[in-house]
Amino acid sequence: MTAAQQLADSNWTKTKPAEPGAYWVRGFRAEVGAPNQHALVEVGHDDEGVLCCNLHVDTTDDDRTFWYEIQQLDPSFEWCGPLHPVPIERRSA
Repeated sequence: MTAAQQLADSNWTKTKPAEPGAYWVRGFRAEVGAPNQHALVEVGHDDEGVLCCNLHVDTTDDDRTFWYEIQQLDPSFEWCGPLHPVPIERRSA
């Protein structure tokens, strides 16, 4: 499946992630007029086993102290995932 196929409208849901992985999320910037802007986020468990994600300014930060708990995120956000790696095709020389 290509990245474009993963982002097709039919793959988006308002059901929040229930397992760790990589997800696309959109709707988090609706208040500033960008409802379809999407971001790639990581979803994982914090030290207490609570599912959370790194939807913040520094989305590469591994310090889960600053991550948001999934249950606290706006229910209007849309999610696509968990994503599976897209194989890189070998090119002939």
